[in-house]
Amino acid sequence: MNSTLEKNRIISAIENGTVIDHIPSGQGMRIFKLLNLEKFDQCVTLGLNLPSHVIGKKDIIKLEGHEITEEESSRVAIFAPSTTIAIIRDGCVAKKFHVSLPEIIHDVIVCPNPRCITNHEKMTRRHSVSLVGKNIYLRCQYCEHLGFKEE
Repeated sequence: MNSTLEKNRIISAIENGTVIDHIPSGQGMRIFKLLNLEKFDQCVTLGLNLPSHVIGKKDIIKLEGHEITEEESSRVAIFAPSTTIAIIRDGCVAKKFHVSLPEIIHDVIVCPNPRCITNHEKMTRRHSVSLVGKNIYLRCQYCEHLGFKEE
């Protein structure tokens, strides 16, 4: 590895696993909780408010020994659609891609409508996802409530 790069690296590299990069600053903890990483039994590195040439400040998550699934990647996209995922094998980037929004999410958020049946019955929560400009809208498939991802 380039010695200059090694000197400037704030968070150490991983040998095998996943790097979730370019998370907008302030969203790292949300992604950490969304992916239930507190229950992960391998090394997890969470970097918050790191300098970024692209977006100013960013958060980053490194998961040793785990390659992120498509479902996990879709969950990340809801809260951090500009995120980049890198799969690392033997210390090298084996695959790199931008997250993409799913059409439907299951059990990711709670419907904000207090009268929605999903808030009173034990059932799978489903929301359709749409991107309008830079805004992500989520529509409950049971009560049709339409809201922002931040709601």
